[in-house]
Amino acid sequence: MSDLRLERLVKRYGSLAAVDGISLAVDEGSFLSLVGPSGCGKTTVLRMVAGLIEPDGGRILVGGDDLTDVAVHKRNLGLVFQSYALFPHMTVAQNVAFGLQRRGVPKAEIGQLVRKALQMVRLEGLAERAPRQLSGGQQQRTALARALVVEPRLLLLDEPFSNLDALLRDEMRIEIKRLQQEVGITTLFVTHDQGEALGMADQVAVMNRGRLEQVAPPRTLYRAPTSAFVAHFIGRANLLRGRVAGRDGEDLVVALASGATVRARGAVAGEACQVVLRQESVRLAAAPDAAANSLAATVVVASFAGATAQYLLRLADGAELHAQVPGARADLAPGTAVFAEWDAADTTVVPDAA
Repeated sequence: MSDLRLERLVKRYGSLAAVDGISLAVDEGSFLSLVGPSGCGKTTVLRMVAGLIEPDGGRILVGGDDLTDVAVHKRNLGLVFQSYALFPHMTVAQNVAFGLQRRGVPKAEIGQLVRKALQMVRLEGLAERAPRQLSGGQQQRTALARALVVEPRLLLLDEPFSNLDALLRDEMRIEIKRLQQEVGITTLFVTHDQGEALGMADQVAVMNRGRLEQVAPPRTLYRAPTSAFVAHFIGRANLLRGRVAGRDGEDLVVALASGATVRARGAVAGEACQVVLRQESVRLAAAPDAAANSLAATVVVASFAGATAQYLLRLADGAELHAQVPGARADLAPGTAVFAEWDAADTTVVPDAA
């Protein structure tokens, strides 16, 4: 298998830079998720790697080979589209065999390779079915088998779960990650879903307005975002605007816009900042805890969802705070006065984007 390197990749549409000088490395055999809001440029990056869109600048290297100007059919990359793009007049086996036939693989070998690919995706009993006779998950696995049977240098996945229902989507995430690990193929996965990106990838690259905001392992990205955009987009964190007022041991003391002070962790000093506080780190109490950050609040909205419950809180200065607590302790009605509490270790501080 091969690694993937993007060097200062650019794509413009008129005056708009859809991709604005991106440099990115995907190690051999690893899984990288490219995530961001609609219009951020993530699908444009994938299509340039695939050869479907010509870049206006920069280079695309796979295994050290420069593929920037190589025709799409000569790149030997496996691509699974959002729509799966199966041929409706062909059987499952014929769809999987298509790429092998185009590459001139001897007919005697094709049957064996197709059977192996279908076994890999657990479709060995459905070889003679037409795509219309398959479920959404089976169609997706057929498209995946077609991509993998040619032993591509890279696997490119373009929003492959968007047409599946929630339960099947969860199952297919595990299935594709299992296959990727078994085959050991370098994979670039494009999605707008933060949960998919975090749950499947070895590394996550967050894009915004054609540029990379942060590239990091999932846990690092979630626990230590480097910008307010990443903090809010990945996990929808609470952001409390303030200014660093000093230090208390290893903690920063942050004076909030409301006048209250809280302790947080981070490296920002002497400047405007935002405290990043994850919803699940907020505890709700009837009385303040002197050992923790504690702000008076009122429950505005309570939403029970079984295992968890979501609360929208209004602080004394009118600012809002979201809290996620275990569903077994979800018994607070709107209008209840509480204290929103959290530990400094559960926060990080980023520069104020305003």
